[in-house]
Amino acid sequence: MYKNICVLILFSFGLLNCGYTPMISKVNDQNFNIVNLDTEGDQQISSSIKRGLERYAKNQKTNKNFEIVINTNYEKITLVKDAKGNATDFKLVVNLKLTFVEKEENIEKIIELNESFTIKKNDNNYEQKDYERAIKNNMAQTLVNKIIFHLSKY
Repeated sequence: MYKNICVLILFSFGLLNCGYTPMISKVNDQNFNIVNLDTEGDQQISSSIKRGLERYAKNQKTNKNFEIVINTNYEKITLVKDAKGNATDFKLVVNLKLTFVEKEENIEKIIELNESFTIKKNDNNYEQKDYERAIKNNMAQTLVNKIIFHLSKY
């Protein structure tokens, strides 16, 4: 009993004093500002990306100002069909073309990003649409993280 308490206390001190900070906490402290953000393409994915990048539109403390144009393309590809010819597996693909201009140095860069996810068909169409919507939002959030990564490099 005494040994377990000592191990727990030592473990707690070790975690609290080792200087551990999560990597994701540094994402919110990026040193750039989005001056203008235009989106084209799939409306659901574009609006999710726009919401994810809104917090970077109010950072006035930086000299890195970007104008961004995002073009998204969503595809639902049939991968496998059963004996009757009905689709059983789908691949959801999001292609994103990111064009950004750094205003101070007038540097224009074009980056293409892709996300894909394979799903099985659900018998209930409502649940299928809801599941696809959730996956599209998750892929959009992953693309937001990639966009933030690319913008923070410049």
